[in-house]
Amino acid sequence: TEFVSKGTEVVTVEEPSKKAAAEGAVLWYTKQIVSARVARFTIGAEMSVMFNPADAEHLKRRNGAFVPANGLTYLPNGFEVIVGKGHLIPQNFSRLSNFNYAYSEKPETMNNFRQDLLVWEGEETPRWIADADGKRLPQIRSICSIEADLTPALAGLKQVKSEHGVEYWHGEWNVRCIYGGTKLQARLEWEVQGKTYQGPIKVVPTSVLK
Repeated sequence: TEFVSKGTEVVTVEEPSKKAAAEGAVLWYTKQIVSARVARFTIGAEMSVMFNPADAEHLKRRNGAFVPANGLTYLPNGFEVIVGKGHLIPQNFSRLSNFNYAYSEKPETMNNFRQDLLVWEGEETPRWIADADGKRLPQIRSICSIEADLTPALAGLKQVKSEHGVEYWHGEWNVRCIYGGTKLQARLEWEVQGKTYQGPIKVVPTSVLK
């Protein structure tokens, strides 16, 4: 299929009715999110935000702060915009999203990467996908989940030291989403010694997720 040739796998199920719902959820992208090549909603993803004690909004959310292996403090539930509402989407438009992970020890496998693609159905784009208590905003909705086995990217992990002197393993990779035609496509990209590699990704329509 076109998806497999592009390094994208669409996960469906065997029952005809559910299979139609799963495939329809991906095709639903152009009918519901895009109108005349213009994004009807803001498309984005959740991200962690480095804690800033001088930001009043950050102080409201400090109870949810966490410290990963790099020793820095972050807040969950940030919103990263991938495509803004009203953005003109040319044929095969693509957007690269960067992800950084910190590990206290070098992992043997990394087969559990998952990232939800979200739409914001409100007007003014928010900084967060949830309120200060962690409750998801009603205008935020998941359209699909992107899953990948990052084990091939292990060679790109680097042992580094944070600004606070904490040593950890740093992993960085990109997810390139391609918006165009009637399908949402995606692929994984990472670098090892300056050379870019690509790997497959699963796109799981939210309508069949439990």
